[in-house]
Amino acid sequence: PLSGSLARCILGFAYREKGDSALAIEHIGRAIEEQTAFGYRRNTGMLEAWLGEAHLAAGRLEEATRHARTALEAGERMGTRVIQAVARRALGRIAAAVGDLVQAEAELGEALARFDAAGARFEAGVTHLALAELAHRRGDRGPAEARLDAAIVLFTLLDAPVYLERARLLKSGASVSSGRQVE
Repeated sequence: PLSGSLARCILGFAYREKGDSALAIEHIGRAIEEQTAFGYRRNTGMLEAWLGEAHLAAGRLEEATRHARTALEAGERMGTRVIQAVARRALGRIAAAVGDLVQAEAELGEALARFDAAGARFEAGVTHLALAELAHRRGDRGPAEARLDAAIVLFTLLDAPVYLERARLLKSGASVSSGRQVE
């Protein structure tokens, strides 16, 4: 049962990446319930952050915020920078969604600093994309391009073609969200 639950985590993440928030919410939520029932709490902080982002994609801001905060608390309790950073990125995206661009920049900046400190280069690249979108919303072309350049360098080094294409499309001016799969 635990292995099946761990597989459900990855399936939920894949649905989130694909942009299917309903299936992401279903699978991630069920995995959290199962792992909590097993007493296996190692993944629940990260799963709460993923669930928060899935709720954000579905437009459920209250649920998104609740899960992101739960993830942040779990990351702080465990002393895990990556979970804290994923939660901060989710909170930053939520703040951007409600138009609080100052809070969004603070949360995303904190997430990036934590990813950098943890050596989580892929996650740092994803966060550069979110910061680039935020700068673009503000009309700050220079900072947006600098963030995209940083993401392109990271995704090239990491051989992450889907995210590399996403960054290149954003740089070319195409409207592509950093939380969705490029078609």
